[in-house]
Amino acid sequence: MKFKIYSEDFKDGIEVDWPAIPSEGEFVYIRYPGGTTTQRVCRVEYHADKELALTEINVHLKY
Repeated sequence: MKFKIYSEDFKDGIEVDWPAIPSEGEFVYIRYPGGTTTQRVCRVEYHADKELALTEINVHLKY
């Protein structure tokens, strides 16, 4: 499922394609060339259009 994650490292958001959407309170581990960061999901936003079709999902992370 494609959605955007927002964090201190990705202020404008970055699109990811993960098999599942993390829930609020879960930890997300992101690997970088220099190591791994652990961030907690602090907010998940689901956006829908007027026909109630899902249009966008935004996941906000916090250290």
